[in-house]
This record gives sequence, structure tokens and C-alpha cells, in this order.
Amino acid sequence: MTIYIDKKKISLNKNGPYVILEAGINHEGSISKAFKMIDDASKTKADAIKFQYFELDDFYLKNSKGYNLLKKMYLTRLNIYKLKKYSEKKKLLFYVQLTREVHLIF
Repeated sequence: MTIYIDKKKISLNKNGPYVILEAGINHEGSISKAFKMIDDASKTKADAIKFQYFELDDFYLKNSKGYNLLKKMYLTRLNIYKLKKYSEKKKLLFYVQLTREVHLIF
């Protein structure tokens, strides 16, 4: 059986695994850390990198303890877009995990 992901042939018989590095929210809300994660990922044999995107209001009431904690790990839609473009420049496929369907509209 053979499948393709972004034009890369994935087969049980040949080729190595398709490697996606999970960045998640490990950037801690820092766009510079997120760019560094992409730089580091591009130096490996990874095929892709995956971040998470969420809207703060989807989880907590404003100014609650949880809201303020999550706010420290938040990247804006514009930042996610910049990361996508940067990933493409580094030849990494960019994935983003969304918490709601409405976030598909960037």
C-alpha cells in the first residue's frame, strides 16, 4: 500500500517514516522561540512541524486564572500565518491543530 503526503511517497516497503515534529504550544507564546523551533526542525529529517492554534475566549472567561495562564502561550493568527510561511521557506510542511472549526478561516 502506498499513500502520498504533500507529494512524498509513503510506503510500507520503502522510504522512511513520515516525520511530524510536534511544536504544540512549547513556544510559550514567543514568536522568536517558534521560529527557532522551525529552524531546529529544518536541520533534522523531519517532513513537517505542527503547532496548535486556539482562541482564548474558547476556554476561559476573561481575566480568570486559566485565561491569564493560557494567554502566556497564545500566538495570534497573524503569527501562525508567519510561521506557516517561514516553515515553507525552510521546506517543512506546516500543520496547525485547531480547537474549533471556525478557526479554519485565516
